[in-house]
Amino acid sequence: MSGTSIQIKVVLLSASSMTVMAGALITPVLPDIGRHFSDWPDVWVKLIITLPALFIALFSPLMGWLADRYGRLPVLKTCLLIYALAGAAGGLVDTLGWMLLTRALLGIGVAGIMGIATTLIGDYFTGQARQRFMGLQGSFMALGGVIYINLGGGLALISWRAAFMVYLAGLLVWLLAWLYLREPARKTLSDPLTDSMNPPAFPWRQVLPVYALGFAAMSLFYMLPAQMPFLLVQRFDASSLQTAWVISSSTLAGALAGYLFGGFKNHLSHARIYALAFLLFATGYLLASLVPWYSLMLLAVMVSGFGAGMTFPAGNHWLLQLAPEAFRGRVMGGFASVFFTGQFLSPLLVAPVELRVGLTGAFQVAALLALVLSVLLLWRPPARASSAGDGQS
Repeated sequence: MSGTSIQIKVVLLSASSMTVMAGALITPVLPDIGRHFSDWPDVWVKLIITLPALFIALFSPLMGWLADRYGRLPVLKTCLLIYALAGAAGGLVDTLGWMLLTRALLGIGVAGIMGIATTLIGDYFTGQARQRFMGLQGSFMALGGVIYINLGGGLALISWRAAFMVYLAGLLVWLLAWLYLREPARKTLSDPLTDSMNPPAFPWRQVLPVYALGFAAMSLFYMLPAQMPFLLVQRFDASSLQTAWVISSSTLAGALAGYLFGGFKNHLSHARIYALAFLLFATGYLLASLVPWYSLMLLAVMVSGFGAGMTFPAGNHWLLQLAPEAFRGRVMGGFASVFFTGQFLSPLLVAPVELRVGLTGAFQVAALLALVLSVLLLWRPPARASSAGDGQS
């Protein structure tokens, strides 16, 4: 790292937090938006926070390919601009169709920001320094989520539209990226003759188990922002600010888990970290379905939030160890894709369960699934990915 290492770290952490803001910022105002578009079913309103995930999933592999082929920074800077402008535009439109369009464009911006920010961490850091910074990234993202959720809840007292203006913070990160980031020296696949005669293989067998775990973790986690606001209103008649406090409790616990990731990784394999995370998901969601008081709901979501906070740095660190340098952008772009596919599909997977057993029952079903995943990982971890990615870092 050069003399600007502190500035580089600040830019990478700030860019990473932008991805959390994409959904967290408007989670507290989702019921208000639902009332504004009351002629639309709830499932369409919920797409406001999940539709970006679909476009992240669709465009992340492309962004990873562009970053590997043409460089990290041009793609990152372009996506930061798209993010800021499309995000703020969501507060200016007055039809659900136009709002969903701005959310789709926001997702395209996040697709580049998330994967490339993590790829740059892999480019700039190695060994223990990378492990520590991955935990710091996860912690910083979770803390950013706390700030954005409470900011969104506070702005909801003025108007739900005001929350969307916070996306303009992406312009500041764009400026910082121009000032402080440098294109890392790296291996590329830029020689057409070499590529055609001896093409290196994408490490599918190593990364697919990690992709599957990332999908499962995000599908479970996103029940918190997508379903919890409605559960809180249903059971406790919670306000937007009270909803923000609950989601914030979860993300604060996630920040602590991210901060402690380096210590966990020194003693546990990536697979066992995921097993512990799924066990915490199961415990937290079961508690959330049973507690009779709002105050105890805070404890329940903190348990599940701690588990969620372990999965993000674990998955990213695992893949950065597995990925050949020339494929780093594509591997991380693929992870962002499956991660946010889980986010997009989460409410769609929950909907039929909710119809049969109610929203409380849906959290109990999720707890059971998380427990099964935890037991499977302890009993039979993904051997190929574990042996390749759990060596000395």
